[in-house]
Amino acid sequence: MKGNKLTVKKAQQLTDDLVEFVSSRPEELEWLCDGYIYTLSDKEVGELREYIDSKEKVNCMQEFIPGFHD
Repeated sequence: MKGNKLTVKKAQQLTDDLVEFVSSRPEELEWLCDGYIYTLSDKEVGELREYIDSKEKVNCMQEFIPGFHD
């Protein structure tokens, strides 16, 4: 944890509440992600970029069906 006093149980509840919140209000996700990004170290930024890129590649039908996005 990064300096807050959340217990594991309270952190889990806050996570559940946040997921429910952004599921019903997707427009709120942008500012939450923006705030999160600026808390990351350079190493964590790189890891996040690699994770996102790997998931996009796995889910991209273009790899299996050339011209899929055309």
